[in-house]
Amino acid sequence: MRNPKDLIVSLYKFVKSFKNEQEFLGSFEDLITLFLNGQFWYGEWWSHVEEFINTSNIHIVYYEKLLKVKILY
Repeated sequence: MRNPKDLIVSLYKFVKSFKNEQEFLGSFEDLITLFLNGQFWYGEWWSHVEEFINTSNIHIVYYEKLLKVKILY
């Protein structure tokens, strides 16, 4: 699971790379507002993550911890 601050930066770069009808024309601040209000693509990120956190048979792996142990480069 990624830190939401890192996720929003990656998401912004991703959606700005589109050059078709799905291109995001707003600013970074616009995307943050949509994201925080659950109004971007998949709805509220917090609810989505909460489903996994509250499931007993799921092990949460934090992206930043993987970087610290050098599993990801």
